Amino acid sequence: SSILVYYFPEYIIKPIPYLLYFLCIAKPANITFKILFSAYQVKPESEQEDDNSTKTKNGAGALVGILERFLCAVFIVLGQYSAVGLTMTAKSIARYDQITKNPAFAEYYLIGTLYSILYTVVLYGIIFKYILY
Repeated sequence: SSILVYYFPEYIIKPIPYLLYFLCIAKPANITFKILFSAYQVKPESEQEDDNSTKTKNGAGALVGILERFLCAVFIVLGQYSAVGLTMTAKSIARYDQITKNPAFAEYYLIGTLYSILYTVVLYGIIFKYILY
């Protein structure tokens, strides 16, 4: 029915939406997050201290966000929606100490986590429900 199917076999056409989905949840999501929410960014208390052993690496948060969205995307594609919640829980446990001690960081962390979930779910809906419908 589609002109692309006429020129390309199905095994080439079928993975394209998945490739697009996983490419878009990486760097484009990080860039849009920085544009939309840079006013809310705060340094965690561990970065405000002089002790170098407790500082986080530059870009680590962005990498965690990419991995978080990849995991969520895999679970959404597989229909394992409850596993998305487990991913968020594991991430929150890892940052529990900073979240409880620094309210500004907790707010920024929550904004980032909710943005990641929303971005992943909305992008899935756009690609797989709206475009491919």
